[in-house]
Amino acid sequence: MDSSMLKLSELRSKLTDLPKDFALVQPGRSLIKEGSVDKVISGSIATVYLFMFNDILMYTIQRRKGLSYAYNSHIPLCYVRFHEISFKSGKHALELWCENDDGTPHDVKTTAGSITNKHILVFRTHSEKQEWTSTLEESVRNAPLSASSPPPSPPSSPLLAKPPPK
Repeated sequence: MDSSMLKLSELRSKLTDLPKDFALVQPGRSLIKEGSVDKVISGSIATVYLFMFNDILMYTIQRRKGLSYAYNSHIPLCYVRFHEISFKSGKHALELWCENDDGTPHDVKTTAGSITNKHILVFRTHSEKQEWTSTLEESVRNAPLSASSPPPSPPSSPLLAKPPPK
């Protein structure tokens, strides 16, 4: 088993609440970035722990200081669009939304059963936001349509995407 598959297996052993139909460990999937960020949820801010892979962005809640994570949801990167936004008190934020190729919303179901296609991530510093933005932009551009598909034709920059309808 290669090192990428070993890392995925180790992470899988630390995750709870994974849906039965979600296979984290897949050939070709690799972890690109991880870290704690704030997410706006129903008007409040909650800390989430993100795992960005080459094909999905997975939201979790960190438990016991990194010893385990509760799965919340994941988004295939091929559906992610985002742009920088101004947020309360000049916070550093990105608005992400999920969109099919035809521009219709791509809904994401959370473990709590709610459906969403818009996410606001708030970062502690400007440089942290820039790091995530750069990595996310490159990952979205290179994301396969599925774990077994080649990457799509390079789209225009996800940062230049039009904001989702309100």
